Amino acid sequence: MSSSHPEAVGPACDAVSAALSDPLSHDLGAPTPCSGFDLRGLVEHFVGTSGAMARLGLGRPLDPDDPWGGGTGAADGDWSVLLRENLADVGRGWGRATAWSGEAEVGGSAMPRPMLGQMALIEVVAHGWDVARALGRTLELPTPVAEAVEEAVRSTAALGRQMGAYGPEVPVPGGAPALDRALAQAGRNPEWSAPR
Repeated sequence: MSSSHPEAVGPACDAVSAALSDPLSHDLGAPTPCSGFDLRGLVEHFVGTSGAMARLGLGRPLDPDDPWGGGTGAADGDWSVLLRENLADVGRGWGRATAWSGEAEVGGSAMPRPMLGQMALIEVVAHGWDVARALGRTLELPTPVAEAVEEAVRSTAALGRQMGAYGPEVPVPGGAPALDRALAQAGRNPEWSAPR
């Protein structure tokens, strides 16, 4: 059974919200560390998935026709506000230990809530880091939160790569921080920075 980390979700959401608050001028065509996404595509994806994860954490049903939320057009508005609202709801929902027990319906199938909670934690941190780095910012996580994320990524890495959610693992030096190890296992280069 997947490990539960309700205590990590709220602080992770808070850290990502802080990194994404009040973005200055940004080019929505800018590259991101997330393969296949420019900033526009990544923002719209993240608005959709964070909204879906928020609903799951709060025990609300997903849209049966578009379970992962789409987010189309979100980048043309005040997307940082939308993301921070979703992140607050993700933290509120998945920060409850009760949200990590039982099953939830996703796209017509029942999925274990501990697995969905791990997905929520990883989604928030990985895509939060992606957007922050694309904006030239850093994401600072408390060490216990980064360790929980690294454990969640490690336990889902094989399945994540099989499903195409993670890229090939990136080598990192021995003794690398937990967040770097998590990002590397999810197929990100922790040293990635926005082109100047």
